[in-house]
Amino acid sequence: VTGLIVALIIFFIGTLLGYTSILKIINYKEEIISDKLQYISIGILSFAIIVKILQCLSYLKISKIISSNSLKATAFDSLFDIISTSIILISTIVIFVLTKNNISIKFSIDGILGVLVSLFIITSGILLIKEQVNPLIGEPISKEYIDEIVNYVKSFDDVLGVHDVICHKYGPTICYIILHLELDNKLTFEEAHSIVDKIEMIVRKKYNVDLTIHMDPKDNSKEYNDILKYVEEALSKINKNIELHDLRLINSKIKTITFDVVVDYDFDIDKKELEEKVEKELFALTSTNYNVIIKIDHNMINDEK
Repeated sequence: VTGLIVALIIFFIGTLLGYTSILKIINYKEEIISDKLQYISIGILSFAIIVKILQCLSYLKISKIISSNSLKATAFDSLFDIISTSIILISTIVIFVLTKNNISIKFSIDGILGVLVSLFIITSGILLIKEQVNPLIGEPISKEYIDEIVNYVKSFDDVLGVHDVICHKYGPTICYIILHLELDNKLTFEEAHSIVDKIEMIVRKKYNVDLTIHMDPKDNSKEYNDILKYVEEALSKINKNIELHDLRLINSKIKTITFDVVVDYDFDIDKKELEEKVEKELFALTSTNYNVIIKIDHNMINDEK
């Protein structure tokens, strides 16, 4: 929030600089300034630039050490001060040289340079505002980082599968991950709960993330595996990029098979058409004693990130 406030101040300063620079251009009047005053101005501006450079470097270094967006924004504020002060210094030196050579100035040099600098500061301010807003509303996490955590969770002995991974990141340090974990349905509730608790605790310590696991029981019977293989082959006929998640076999008066069909958001078949294609491919199952319930879902991880 502090970083966003600083970014807004930078945007305001850029706008104000542009406004005052335009007024200088419109209301320009040539003034004779003494050499002594110009020397003093050049000295003060040079000293201010040196101080601001040291401030900018310090803010950047500390912001990286403590992962502070507000200090990073403050470093940019100092950088823009360096640029604007440098422009004033250059215009002061140019005016000093021209007046020394008795050359008349018919327009405001610092006003024109000020407008150019203000446009740069305003553009940078907008980009900085966007950068500060993203951590507040949540920003994407790289697929490589998510895959690393998912593969680590899969490495535990009792884990049969992982799917429906949802990640949210707020700020530089707070990362929330929710995932569905497949465990053998023969495990008791206490055993499954103990496994989930252990994985959550270990992953939180190792990756510094807030992990929440939803447990999905998985059947390992021959009937289940035969159905799983049949459904996977049927889906691959439609599209090899389709994924199958959370297939369950519910034994009741009418045996029910439920599963999630997972596709990317840019998949070229709409939801209704895809559901019809899946039902057609699974006709051999639906025409027997099985009731099939299909849920079309989207992949929650962007491969481009």
